[in-house]
Amino acid sequence: MSAKKKTWQQRRIDHLKAAVRDIENRPAGESVNKAIPRIAAKYNGRNLPGRKKVKLAEATLRRIWFDWKKHQSDLVFELHYPAPQNETAVQPWILELFARLACSQGIGISQAYATISEAQPEIPFTLRTLQRHLTAEHRAEIAESIAIRKKMESLDREIKSINERLGL
Repeated sequence: MSAKKKTWQQRRIDHLKAAVRDIENRPAGESVNKAIPRIAAKYNGRNLPGRKKVKLAEATLRRIWFDWKKHQSDLVFELHYPAPQNETAVQPWILELFARLACSQGIGISQAYATISEAQPEIPFTLRTLQRHLTAEHRAEIAESIAIRKKMESLDREIKSINERLGL
């Protein structure tokens, strides 16, 4: 039976534990403040799974060391940053609103976004987010409406040209 491979977070914890052990086992007469920069440099850049590397600053190792001395808990080795906030999902009715505006005016989605953001400057998502959430059907409808608008503009120019030639 093969052992389960460790994740990069577990390997990071192993490196941090080893760094703390090295601080504990520092040479006699070497202060903690002298040992931390040496040991941080030793473990900084160590390989983790997935082409990741340990990024171990002196300040991080110092914080971990003193937290570990105080609490004697493995929890001090875990990452404590908040999970990234998921971007605001674009609700289907909002997608429909943007698509209808773009189709009704024969404009692209970026122009529709600009039009709405002028009236409502605090749109809770970016243009890029909106573009990523558009369905293939919305994209096809918008492209078709832009093609129709361009064709109508071309016909208007032709009619105007004909009227000028006829003196109307």
